[in-house]
Amino acid sequence: MTLWRLIFIPTDHQAAPTVRIIDAGGRILERGTLQIGPNLAPAGARTVLVVPGMDVAVHWLDLPARNALQARSAAAVLLEEGLARPVADTHLALGTPEADGHRIAAAVEIGRMQAWAGFAGLHGLRPDLLLPDHLLLPEPEGDEVIAAELDGWLAVRGRRLAFSCEPDLLEALAPQHRPVRRIAEEAEMARLWAQALASPALNLLQGGFDPDLADRPRVGDLRRAVALLAVALLAPALILGAAAWRDQRAADTVQAASAAQVAAVLPGGDAAGDPLARAQARLAALELAAGGGPIAAAAQVFAAVEAIADAQVETLIVSADGEVRVGISHTNYSDVELIREALRGAGLPSREESSREEGGRVMSDVVVGSRR
Repeated sequence: MTLWRLIFIPTDHQAAPTVRIIDAGGRILERGTLQIGPNLAPAGARTVLVVPGMDVAVHWLDLPARNALQARSAAAVLLEEGLARPVADTHLALGTPEADGHRIAAAVEIGRMQAWAGFAGLHGLRPDLLLPDHLLLPEPEGDEVIAAELDGWLAVRGRRLAFSCEPDLLEALAPQHRPVRRIAEEAEMARLWAQALASPALNLLQGGFDPDLADRPRVGDLRRAVALLAVALLAPALILGAAAWRDQRAADTVQAASAAQVAAVLPGGDAAGDPLARAQARLAALELAAGGGPIAAAAQVFAAVEAIADAQVETLIVSADGEVRVGISHTNYSDVELIREALRGAGLPSREESSREEGGRVMSDVVVGSRR
């Protein structure tokens, strides 16, 4: 029997994540909240991390058939003008092509994806699916629009329509000519969840966030290509002293071959512009997406602090050597050890430099070592 373990990340960072276990028919078998530490799923259950839909923008794009990397590159070009942030800071995920060639595309800030990955690691989770709440609803037939009430906001789904909003904004955002069916009963929502999970619209765990790394170039391939291209770019300067036309031509050939090799492993197979700069930028993006660097360390810190009641990050400074210095405001001296324990579980060393009382609260300074 198919079981789904749904873990809902709340919009209120002080609230505990909620858990629902449902079967393929949408019956709710278990309810609860998620605790820090290992959280084992029932035997045979697949884990779905449900994130706030207000953080994920969904579009339907007309994309020709192509591999996953090429399709995401094409989607980035089509969405570039409409995104609220640079494409380089945006993670894109695509669904399967529909009959008319359109594909659903979800755009979310890379930093937000890294924070959700940190949340999963903090709780010992390896989700099979990562979905925004509005795509946890199936696409209804016809013009009907479904609006499900979730923890104070609405998840909205219609034909090629998906978004989340505050309840008083529904009338302004939903198409005027479509009838809206509002759902408040959890039992009815669970049946819709099971229906949507039988054929998910997409999975945000793609590209740099795909745990299997199946459809992205390996970091080692890019390192070798960058090294070859660097040698080729230096070769002309080294052989000019000999002023040999034959050697110069050979160097040009090596440079062109190296550029082609870089293009072969870069998305889209196009070496337009400076190949070395593009390869280095792509390598940096892959390493960050894989969980390295001070940005990923900061995401783990925020995830650890958010799990402590009434604790918050007051200051965060990244030093040149990759250390992250964090000032944390909290209520109990023991909170720091809980935060450090969570960071240790994520593979990050840390040390407490000082703790003091200010205005009835405890202020602690913690230094987190970079994993790079």
